Amino acid sequence: NFRPDLIKIDMDVLRGLDNDAGRYAIVSGVVAIARALVQEPEILLADEPVASLDPRYTRLVMDALAEVNRRYGITVLCNL
Repeated sequence: NFRPDLIKIDMDVLRGLDNDAGRYAIVSGVVAIARALVQEPEILLADEPVASLDPRYTRLVMDALAEVNRRYGITVLCNL
């Protein structure tokens, strides 16, 4: 089962980002994922979760979604 206390933003990753826009995009994505997980869904639908991100930030968000699947067993469906 999902445990909200397991949600963690990796502050080292955020500190390593090049600019405030990148930090904002990643934090916004992580917060959106966390908000969805609090509802304990069976399926997480992500509509264009990386549409405005560069490849580096895209990887971070997609890795987070993959971790949701691995750790909690939640099906993640992305419309890219």
